[in-house]
Formats: sequence, C-alpha cells, structure tokens
Amino acid sequence: IDPLRYPVFVWNWRVSAAIESANLKIKEKDDAAARLLISFGINYKKGGRPEGTLCYVWSAQEPEDSFIINPYNKDVMAIVVASGFADVGVWQQYRRNIVDDYRRAFGDEPGKIRAISIVSDTDNTGDQLKAWYGGIGFKRERADK
Repeated sequence: IDPLRYPVFVWNWRVSAAIESANLKIKEKDDAAARLLISFGINYKKGGRPEGTLCYVWSAQEPEDSFIINPYNKDVMAIVVASGFADVGVWQQYRRNIVDDYRRAFGDEPGKIRAISIVSDTDNTGDQLKAWYGGIGFKRERADK
C-alpha cells in the first residue's frame, strides 16, 4: 500500500481494561491493552528491517497525542491515541493521517507499507485483559472527510 495514495488509516477497538502499571518509556513496563503497528519501507543496512514503524496505542498513563520512542527499538514510535480508563469497554473509532504522523515521528517521507500488526500485550506487567479490533483500513484523504 502506498501511504501517499492512501494516507488515512482507520480502525475501531475496544478493551476490557487498561494497564495501570504499564509505562511505554520503560522496557520492563512496556505493555499496552491495544496496539496497531504499521511498518514502512525496508532498511537493507539493518538486515531488511522496516525503516520506521508507527505504533498506535491505548495507554493508561501517557496523555493522548504523545509520541514516545519505543524503549526496545528507536525505529518504532508509539503514538498514544487513547489514554486512561474512561472509555474501557466502549468501542472507539479512530482516523489518523499516517503520512503526517510518520513525518512528525521520523522527519522523513514514509516508504510503502510493509506490514500491519495487531498486538495486545501484558508480558511485562502480568495483567490480564481482552481487546477487540475491527474496521481496519486505508482511505484516500478527501476534502469532505
């Protein structure tokens, strides 16, 4: 998928809980109730890994629209799109311009989309929860949005 032709990423998700003890800035606490990752391009100098990955995340602690460098990999940028506990259990709908987010995160133009990953993880905190995902897709930007 060419993000310059389809720059709008849309999705829905719902979580049964938010992880109060998680912290996206610390390896030992890097868990999230819901994450959607989009990996761009190929960096052959790094063994064919993606050039950059945007990670849209639900965080209990960090404020919405925070951009946080992943503590495991500086080529992954977490973007907090949901924060706190108020919307736990309720379907949430999102719309993001991935080209704008990539430019803000990495200061460069994104390559073609290489992969989309869906992740809910509690391996560091040991919490238990459920997450549901749906309506994942890409759209062209239109004036009438």
